[in-house]
Amino acid sequence: QQPAFGAVMVQMNRPPWGGGLSVSPAAGFALVTSFELRAHGWTDEESDLPLSYGFEFERVAGDATITLADVQALLALGDVTLVEGAGGSACVRVLDTYGAEVLA
Repeated sequence: QQPAFGAVMVQMNRPPWGGGLSVSPAAGFALVTSFELRAHGWTDEESDLPLSYGFEFERVAGDATITLADVQALLALGDVTLVEGAGGSACVRVLDTYGAEVLA
C-alpha cells in the first residue's frame, strides 16, 4: 500500500469593513421628516467590488426586531420617510459582489 496525501485550499471572503453610518437629521417626525442615510468609509478587496447598501430603520418589540423601512441602493446614500408611529434606530447593511455582508 502506498500512503496518500490530499490538500484543499479554501479562500474565505471577508465582508466589507471600516465604514459607518450617519443619519441626518438625528430626530424628526413620521410622514414629515425625510431622513438622509449616508454610508461612509466602507471598503473591501478590489475583486469584491462594487459594494451595495441596504438602509434600514428598525424597532425592537419584545424579543423581535421589526424592519420599518428598507431601501436597497448601489449608492451610499438613501432617503427614507417613516410611517406614522415608527421609531427606532437606523442601520446599514453593506454587501460585496459575492454576498458577504456586514450590518452596522
